[in-house]
Amino acid sequence: MKRLTFILLALAIALSCAGCTATVIDSPKTEEEMEEVKDLPAWAEDTVKLDEIWQIRDPFVILDEESGIYYLYGSQSPTGANGNQVSTDGHGFFCYKSLDLENWAGPFSAVRNDRLPEELKTDQYWAPEVHEYNGSYYLFGTILPRNSYRRTAIFKADSLEKEFTYWGQATPEGKYCLDATLYIEDGKLYSIYCEAWDSLADQNGLMKCVQLKDDLTGYLPETERLLFKANDTPACDGVLKVTDGCFMYRNRYGELFMLWSTFNNSGTNYLEVISKSSNGRLDGAWIHDPDPVYQNNGDRSSAASDVYKRQYQNNGGHGMIFVDKEGFERMILHVPNSPNGIERAELFYLDSSVTGTLSLAKEKPAA
Repeated sequence: MKRLTFILLALAIALSCAGCTATVIDSPKTEEEMEEVKDLPAWAEDTVKLDEIWQIRDPFVILDEESGIYYLYGSQSPTGANGNQVSTDGHGFFCYKSLDLENWAGPFSAVRNDRLPEELKTDQYWAPEVHEYNGSYYLFGTILPRNSYRRTAIFKADSLEKEFTYWGQATPEGKYCLDATLYIEDGKLYSIYCEAWDSLADQNGLMKCVQLKDDLTGYLPETERLLFKANDTPACDGVLKVTDGCFMYRNRYGELFMLWSTFNNSGTNYLEVISKSSNGRLDGAWIHDPDPVYQNNGDRSSAASDVYKRQYQNNGGHGMIFVDKEGFERMILHVPNSPNGIERAELFYLDSSVTGTLSLAKEKPAA
C-alpha cells in the first residue's frame, strides 16, 4: 500500500510540473573568467555591438595604449538630416568606449555645445577626429555656427576621459570648409581639409592644406595651397564633384596615401577613394587610383571570409586607419551613406603587404 501511495504521489508531482520551465544553471566560471569580470571597468558592463550603434557617420577610432581603451568618435543625427547632428542636452560631439572593438559603451560627451563661445554655438556637427600631440589630445570637428560659415574647429583635452574645450580653428577664415585632419611632416603641423563644392562658382570641391601654428591655436594664412580638385580622380564622374573626409596614411614602405570620399554614378554613390603622393611627401603630385577602395552598396550579407580589395564603390565611405592592440592596421568607415538613419560603422583589416594601393579584408591577415 505504501509503495502504491509513493508511486501515485510521484506521478502527481510530475503532472503538476509538466508545464514548468526548467532553470538552466550555468557551469561555474573559471578563475580566469572571474578575474576578467572582476577587472572589468564599470562602464564596460553595459555595452552594445558595433553594428547596433545607429546613425553613426564619419567614424574615427583612437587607442589609448596605456589603458587599452578604444575611443570611437563620429557624427550622429538622432533627428537631423544629411548627417547633421541635432544637439540635445547641451551636447555636441560624442564618443563610445571599448576594450575589444566589439562591445561598445556610450555615448559619452566629448564637446558640449552649451560650453562653446557664443559665436560658435550650433546644432550641426560633422566628422570629429582625435589626435595625440605632445601629451595632449586635439579634436578636429566640423561645425556650422548659426548665421555663419562652416569650418573645422580644434578642441583640446589633456585626457581622453575628459570633455574637450575650444582651442582654435583649423581652416581659413570666411571659407566654407570641412573635414580637416591633422598631418605632420618634417616637424610641421598641417591641416588637410576640404573646401566645400557648393560654396564654389564651378562647384568643383577642393582638397587643400594650410600649416598650423605650433600650439594648434590656429593656422598660418600665407601657407594655404591647393592639393587637387574633386574631378581630378577618375572615380568621380563629374556630376557631383565633392571632396569629403580626408585622412593621411603612410604605409610600411614609406608611401603616402590620402583616403577621401566623393560621389559617382550621377551623384548617387558615395565612394571611399585613395590618392598617392608621387614622392611620399605633401608637395608631391597626387596620383589618383581609378578604383574605389570599397564596393558593395553597404550590403552586410557577404560572408565573413570575403575579401574586399578596392571594393567599396557604392554608398559608403569617410574612412580612417588605426592600429589595434595586436598591431594590425584596421580601417573603419560608415555604411551606407544613405538613406539617412541607417548608417553603421564597419571595420576591416588592412593588408600591409600590398604596395601602391590599399587592400582590405574582413578576416584577420596571417601574422
